[in-house]
Amino acid sequence: TLFESSAASDVYKRQEQPTTPLTEGQDLFPVEEAEIQAFQVELADETLEFKKIDADDWELVAPVAKPANEGTIAFLLNLLATSTGQNAQTVRPEELVEFGLADPLAIVTFTTTTGETWRLALGDPNFDGSRRYAIAQTALEGTELGEFVIETATEVVLVPNTFAAAANRPLVDWEGLPPLQPEASDETNRPAADQPSDNPETETDTLDNE
Repeated sequence: TLFESSAASDVYKRQEQPTTPLTEGQDLFPVEEAEIQAFQVELADETLEFKKIDADDWELVAPVAKPANEGTIAFLLNLLATSTGQNAQTVRPEELVEFGLADPLAIVTFTTTTGETWRLALGDPNFDGSRRYAIAQTALEGTELGEFVIETATEVVLVPNTFAAAANRPLVDWEGLPPLQPEASDETNRPAADQPSDNPETETDTLDNE
C-alpha cells in the first residue's frame, strides 16, 4: 500500500505521539495543498487510497486502480490545507463517544513531499451543525492504519462541517472519467457518394454524361 503498516495490528496509539495543542484559529495542518502526495480515506465500509502521478493528476489505487476524479480530490485537499481548528478542548478516551470520535465517520491519512504523515478523524457535528468535532494529529512513521484508538487524553477541535461531504463519499464519486476517444473526422463520416473522387477523369466523365 501507499502507507507503511504492520500485519500484527491495525492500531494507532495516541500515547506514542504527543502533539502541540492548536491555538484558536490555527491551521489544522502546516501543509500546502501541492505538498500532499498520497492519501487514504477510511470509511465504515471501505478504504480508498490515492497517489499523485504528476502535478495535476491523481490515481485511485485501491480498492480499484483507475484515474481519480480531480474535482473530488481538490475539494478534500484544499480543506486539509486551509481549514482551521476552533474551540479546542482536552478529552479523555471514555468521553470520545460524546463527540462521535470513538467510531469516527471517516479517517483521512495523508503524506507530504517532506515525508511527514498526518491524520484527521471526523466525528459528529456540533449543536447547530455548522462545524464538526475532529482530532487532527501527526502520525509517527510506521504507525498502524485501521482502527482508531485513543489511549490518553487528547485534543478535540471543531472543523468545517464540509469535511463530511468531502471525505464521506461513495466510490463512484472518487472515480474519474475514462479518457476520451478521438472523434472521427467529417471526411471519414461522409457517405462514399459524397466524398471527392481521387480520380479526376472519373469526375470529368460524370459531368460529360450529365
